[in-house]
Amino acid sequence: MMIKKSFFQHFPESWPKRAAQTLVLGSLLGNVSVIADTVSSPVRTFSGHTDWVTSVAISPDGQFVLSGSYDKTLKLWNLETGEEIRTFDQQHTDYVMAVAFSPDGRSVMSGGLDGKLLVWDRNEATIINGFDTGFEFYSVAFSPDGRTAISGGGSAMSSDTQSDETRHWSLAPNGQAIRHFPGHTDYVSSVAFSFNGNYVLAGSWDKTLLIWDINIPEPQRKFEGHTLAVESVAFSPDAKKVLSGSRDKTIKLWNAQTGELIRTFQGGIPIRLRQWPFLTMDAMLCRAVGMVVLYNVRWIDRK
Repeated sequence: MMIKKSFFQHFPESWPKRAAQTLVLGSLLGNVSVIADTVSSPVRTFSGHTDWVTSVAISPDGQFVLSGSYDKTLKLWNLETGEEIRTFDQQHTDYVMAVAFSPDGRSVMSGGLDGKLLVWDRNEATIINGFDTGFEFYSVAFSPDGRTAISGGGSAMSSDTQSDETRHWSLAPNGQAIRHFPGHTDYVSSVAFSFNGNYVLAGSWDKTLLIWDINIPEPQRKFEGHTLAVESVAFSPDAKKVLSGSRDKTIKLWNAQTGELIRTFQGGIPIRLRQWPFLTMDAMLCRAVGMVVLYNVRWIDRK
């Protein structure tokens, strides 16, 4: 993947003129392999998982890394030292596919193929809230106020396309699903809230993205153009643009208000990315069993 100056001209003018970010990669079996002209050698590696790492997240204060794995656990790490702080285990009974930090960083969330969506106390590694469903979770995200969450996934046991959807959850005590956001026809692989919490974005293996108003279940806009599964999506801070990463080895930048494709960035590998400007990529970019790898993204001048 090549991140060039032209990419940054689409960022809001309020953003810093120079962007230096951290890249955290999950890992698959084999050797580390990253092809990018803006990625240096690994800063450090976080070793401890016993199977593939599927998802990673950086805490809001930038001090911690959270990882989820096929080994059915989450792990919390010190970003600066690489030290493992604690393991969240004995709850998931199948692969952990998605992890996220709450906005205040005090809680973490995980979703797995066991149908469990769990909210944990970060310091105690105990369950605060949770949902046990028949739904396989591939992506999770907290709302900006931390009171609700969205998830993406599907059901391998059902041919009903209603099961391949984005769901909105209340995280209040005894909370439940608030609403479903239908529209996709295959697994929902990535979800994101807009920074103001008013909109939900989802990408799917059906090769499309959809946007919904948080209060309206019908999709507001559909984005078509990828030729393979969409693996990750993200909003710009002003919610006027969205990004998508796909197995077709491209990143696409879209006008969120019109659905127009602004630009396509060609990559050399299947792409997953998290909220930008933190271009956080995971599972498909890196190979090495049971590890999380930290990279620095070089300073890129927007001028």
